[in-house]
Amino acid sequence: MAQVGGQLTFGFLSDGRLPLHVLLLLSPLVSAIAAFTLWGFSHSLAPLGIFSLIYGFFGAGYVVLWGRMGMALSDDPTAALATYSVFAFQKGIGNVLAGPISAALLIGTTDATSYGVLRYQNIVILTGVGMLLSSLSVGAWYLKPTGSMARRYISVASALIYPWRSHRNR
Repeated sequence: MAQVGGQLTFGFLSDGRLPLHVLLLLSPLVSAIAAFTLWGFSHSLAPLGIFSLIYGFFGAGYVVLWGRMGMALSDDPTAALATYSVFAFQKGIGNVLAGPISAALLIGTTDATSYGVLRYQNIVILTGVGMLLSSLSVGAWYLKPTGSMARRYISVASALIYPWRSHRNR
């Protein structure tokens, strides 16, 4: 329920009602705060229910922004489709790896008074840090350099990635 509501709301808001960078920053940031606080400090079912609603709403809202990210990167109409494909592929890899990574992060003992009930502490921290890094990367993208400085960075990055190409007249 929360996932559907988040996707509908973020889709509606991304249709020119709010700037893309605000939505891209808001979704993972609220998800990180919910993971660190509601999930990490919960010791009963009620806070976990509230966490699942907030995390489901804001975390799922991020997915509907993938197409808009592609449109923000390029004027080429196929860029949105390509960006969506790359993100969907990465999400699939993440879904496959989430089980083994989570199993490795589980702690054998449980302590109801500890952060993350001790058993899930590492998973809570990984989830929160991942969402926080996602939010910070969006913030860095929004603050990216413009003008001649941006062209210089792009030229240097292009030369590092494709050293066999000539980059003199770009």
